Amino acid sequence: MTDAIVSFVLDQLKTTIVDKASEEVGLLLGVEKEVSKLERNLRLINTVLQNAEEKKRTDNLVKDWLDRLKEASYDMGDALDELRTAIEVKALKAQNAARQKKVINLICTGVRYIFG
Repeated sequence: MTDAIVSFVLDQLKTTIVDKASEEVGLLLGVEKEVSKLERNLRLINTVLQNAEEKKRTDNLVKDWLDRLKEASYDMGDALDELRTAIEVKALKAQNAARQKKVINLICTGVRYIFG
């Protein structure tokens, strides 16, 4: 259960980072390499979590660690949501600014045409 939560959060983090990086500035050199590295790390984390899930039945220390990890994964999910929201707000502001600029240019063109 815990490994599924962490895996989901990490997958969402990876998706958000890759999507937003490509939207904002295109894929930069090294991003694909970093994504591959992140995927390898995710596989390693999942292996460790599966092992810990098996041990938690007999080891209270492992159980406590998994509980704290679960809480941390929820915090990471919240942080991801905040990051996505901030990125979307920034994108909306940029779109709004572009629209305002178009409207101003249109008005200026109309004024020049009328009074020009």
